Amino acid sequence: MKPETKKRFIWSPVGGLAIPIAYFFLLILLDKFFHSALTSSSKWFSLPLLWPAYIYDYVTPKPAEPVVTELPGTGFWVYLMVANFLLYSLLTYLFLKLRQRQPRLR
Repeated sequence: MKPETKKRFIWSPVGGLAIPIAYFFLLILLDKFFHSALTSSSKWFSLPLLWPAYIYDYVTPKPAEPVVTELPGTGFWVYLMVANFLLYSLLTYLFLKLRQRQPRLR
């Protein structure tokens, strides 16, 4: 295995963990300082982390009556974390692959 490929396989899971966690903390920080300005657009800012939830809502059938007092189960949160990990690992891998293919400036 080439060293570049090994490097990509090592850094992909790191990016899959670091990107969503860093973005989550960035959202918390922005909400703390700019809460009044971000309330209308918070749905759009949280979309990079909640995209699996929208797919889950689209795929699973809805109950006849809305349930407002029950939080999603553990399986839903595991699904959300795994989907984000896989997406951001893949994006990190592709970004590193494209970066390694570019010619070096000397």
